[in-house]
Parts: sequence; structure tokens; C-alpha cells
Amino acid sequence: MKKSRKVFQNAVIVSMLAWLLFFVLLPNMMIIGTSFLTRDDANLVQ
Repeated sequence: MKKSRKVFQNAVIVSMLAWLLFFVLLPNMMIIGTSFLTRDDANLVQ
């Protein structure tokens, strides 16, 4: 019983970290990266 609880606990922790990575950290890093780019005449990011 203890082993299945530990596996479930690890699965929950990994899924929470993956959710934070993909939906919080990655979009913020994309915004920061885009802020260093320039715009052309058509207002497209280069």
C-alpha cells in the first residue's frame, strides 16, 4: 500500500511541475524573449 501511495505522490508532483512549466514559465519566457525583438514596417516581429 505504501508503494502505491508514493507512486501516486510522485505522479502528482510531476504533473504539477509540468503544468507550471508549460502554462506559467514557458509563456513568460516567450514574452521576455519577444521583448528583445524588433518590429518591421508591417508591425510584425522579426
